[in-house]
Amino acid sequence: MEFDPHEVLDHVKALSFPRRTGSTGEAKAQEYIINRFKALGLEPREEEFSFTPILGLLSKGFLLIVLLSLTALHLLSPFYPLPGIILCLYILILTLGFLWGRPVVALLGWALFKELPLLSKLHSKNIMATWPPEFGMRNAESGISNPQSAIRNPQSEGHSPEPATQIYILAHYDSKSQTLPIGGRIPLVMALFLSTLSLSAYHLLIPLAGLHVPGTVERAIFITALTSGLVLLWTKTRNFSPGAIDNASGVAVMLHLAEAIKKEVQEFKSSKVQGFKGLRFHFVATGAEEEGLVGAFWLYKSIKGNPTGRPYYFINLDGVGTKGRVYCTDKIGLHPSSQGQKEFLSLIRRTAEAVGGHCNVPLHVYSPPITMGAMADHFPFIANGYRAVTFSTVSRRSLWVHTPWDTLEMIEVEGMEAVGRLILGVLRLLK
Repeated sequence: MEFDPHEVLDHVKALSFPRRTGSTGEAKAQEYIINRFKALGLEPREEEFSFTPILGLLSKGFLLIVLLSLTALHLLSPFYPLPGIILCLYILILTLGFLWGRPVVALLGWALFKELPLLSKLHSKNIMATWPPEFGMRNAESGISNPQSAIRNPQSEGHSPEPATQIYILAHYDSKSQTLPIGGRIPLVMALFLSTLSLSAYHLLIPLAGLHVPGTVERAIFITALTSGLVLLWTKTRNFSPGAIDNASGVAVMLHLAEAIKKEVQEFKSSKVQGFKGLRFHFVATGAEEEGLVGAFWLYKSIKGNPTGRPYYFINLDGVGTKGRVYCTDKIGLHPSSQGQKEFLSLIRRTAEAVGGHCNVPLHVYSPPITMGAMADHFPFIANGYRAVTFSTVSRRSLWVHTPWDTLEMIEVEGMEAVGRLILGVLRLLK
């Protein structure tokens, strides 16, 4: 791929303005992406959806339940050991369920599309373009609205085309600001859950094992949990962030990859993925990611009933605009990876070595063992058995994500180039 830093920076510059879901900025970003797809010779499809903005209520409700439970445990357990043990087990189940990840994804996916009293709906859209276009494109006359449904139908001369391996390259285009930047929120989430687990273990070990642990230890753990939880409750979400790193950078790389892949379509049309011929690329700008991965949930909902018998791969770009360590997140919480997911991650790491060796620049991909305090658009797909990852780059500049200081000046083109070359290398190795 001939990486053009000026073109990618132009995309980032064009999208670096506040654009929270429901704002005029969101509509402006949608228009830009649609026009860019058209300029590339790709036919954009707009998949509109509505949803209940439930993420904030679920987050704060969960925090309140945890804090109230910890307070009850702290006050009652010394006097009522048996209720304390029961309360400990309840807190552990609640906490480990959150850390596991899959129950949270299932709850969120269910709640977003329900009619809930006193909550008005928000509206957004996914913007998708497919290449090659000979099947899988929306056809206004035929009524085809899903790229997979066309794949299974005869196209010409009474023949059905061979089903293609589906490659989805995602990047969310909305942004948000929060009272705390992501660099402060993630450590607080980790402190809350580590202290919650420690406090539960303390109150279980005292009556069951008869251990003697100074009460000052218990009080210190409780104060840590209470303080971190209250600060997280205080955090508010607004529309002040230009979102250059998060996630104008991801959209910019996705658009650049669309251009590169279109130019090399003949090479990709003869590719193989694990013995299956043919690749079909879907470039998706997802909406309302910051409101609870809504665009990704909607995309999963639209494709799950249309299997083609070929593998599906989802590559999400989220915050790739800094010159730093390349993260490939392949999990949701502690949820274990499937065998197919492990093979996909192994391929990505081999590609990183090959790409780095070719450029004489070491390229190491780090995959965190656990995801805590942040969500990404690959979550709905992993939870339902697909092969999906999120690419990010992390440096000190990433600490200012979700703040008004996430501006164009924070962008380092080296991160976007590294991730772009890496992804293209992965796609080439899928032959």
